[in-house]
Amino acid sequence: MEERMRCSFRVQLGWLLFLCTILNYSACKKTEENPSQPEVTYAVKTFQADSEGWGYDIYASDKLFIHQQYVPVISGNQSFRNESDALRTANLVIRKLREHVIPPTLSSQEIDSLNVVR
Repeated sequence: MEERMRCSFRVQLGWLLFLCTILNYSACKKTEENPSQPEVTYAVKTFQADSEGWGYDIYASDKLFIHQQYVPVISGNQSFRNESDALRTANLVIRKLREHVIPPTLSSQEIDSLNVVR
């Protein structure tokens, strides 16, 4: 009798574990198919920072996220020499954001490779 109860308990436990596994898989699958967080969209707007240079704003889902008036990493307050330089730098920052690099800090090597310093 005791052996039969143990066997019944093991069977019930097995079914319970099986059911929990199925429910967990179903919940995970549903999250993958319909994530609760909408994907963030990024946009860039360049602006004339001063009489000699440019800067950029990065918007995340239509909200201002980054305002960059000066070339990052370098010492001093030096704006970008043209709109194209500001745009290339902003696009690199957006690429980092999309790769979930937070904060999307740029290195001096990255700035050098963009050739944006006067």
